[in-house]
Amino acid sequence: MGCVTGFATKIGSSIGAGVLGVLLSASGYVGDMSLIPDSAVMMIRSLFIIVPAVLWVVVAASLLLYKLDKLMPQIKTDNEERRKAIAEKTTGQQEG
Repeated sequence: MGCVTGFATKIGSSIGAGVLGVLLSASGYVGDMSLIPDSAVMMIRSLFIIVPAVLWVVVAASLLLYKLDKLMPQIKTDNEERRKAIAEKTTGQQEG
């Protein structure tokens, strides 16, 4: 599982860096210029302020759909019932 997480992180980081480079290039940013164009400054501000804010709103909205906490008591009850049933079945087979 750790390998999959690491792989996904590397892929996501590389895609993010590529998109960042493309957007900065499209806004007129050139790294060795002494004067950065206003369009590049606005793109930098957007990429580091607006985009993360929008993504946090998306995450917050997705958490509203998260229902596992509400379902946990029922899941625990179901698991306990299954454990008891298996224990009774196992005990019955050992006696017979």
